[in-house]
Amino acid sequence: MLNKLTVLCFSPTGGTAKAAGFTASALAESVETVDLLRPVTPRTFTAEDTVLIAMPVFGGRIPAYALEQLRAFQGGNAKAVTLAVFGNRDFDDALLELNDAAAAAGPAPDALRYGARPSAHAGSTIPYIPSSPPR
Repeated sequence: MLNKLTVLCFSPTGGTAKAAGFTASALAESVETVDLLRPVTPRTFTAEDTVLIAMPVFGGRIPAYALEQLRAFQGGNAKAVTLAVFGNRDFDDALLELNDAAAAAGPAPDALRYGARPSAHAGSTIPYIPSSPPR
């Protein structure tokens, strides 16, 4: 388990933050979360840092504003994990798009790990109730 993990998270509906929180708590004892919904202060990570970059998928893409916010960070040879969180459809090339943006920030060579995680769709607030009872 890691001692410390920094989470860069863009989560307009809360689903990505929830998925990032579950993932981060499984990976590290101490977690710092940076909310990419708000303006961020540019920051450079070091080789000692591990960063989880969590973004939602809308229509198979990572939101442009989220990618713009990510450009404020420099990898500095840090280890990075990307997490594309999707709901109700395929994530298409969103994970590739997120990985390309993360790689452009400069994590350590071969230190980029990635994953996609399903989440409740933002419009899914009513639980599914079958039309007929099970037999």
